[in-house]
Amino acid sequence: MDYEQVGGGNAVIEFDEWRKKLNRGPVCLGVNDAYGRPIRQFDLVTHEDFGEEELVVVWNPLAEEYVAQSEEGPWIPYNGLSQTEIVGTAWEEQDPPQLSLDLEVVKEAVR
Repeated sequence: MDYEQVGGGNAVIEFDEWRKKLNRGPVCLGVNDAYGRPIRQFDLVTHEDFGEEELVVVWNPLAEEYVAQSEEGPWIPYNGLSQTEIVGTAWEEQDPPQLSLDLEVVKEAVR
């Protein structure tokens, strides 16, 4: 298994499990944005606390839940996703579908 130590504490993240979550694609997460639209993994959302910055909705292994993640690292937890607004997606529907987001950037953001 692919484990990685994160930070100075005892947190260990199994990145194989994280990749499995990401590879599920744009699955519905069971929560709607502020306008009632279903939020999916890889949606791009905004929130008033982040100004115009777009955050991507992904599984965060540190929080062990889906979050809206900024590139700088701060995130909105799952229970705050209903206060966001969907503005786009990082998932490109093509053959085969692929993520228009560098997973290494996401990996660095959750450290």
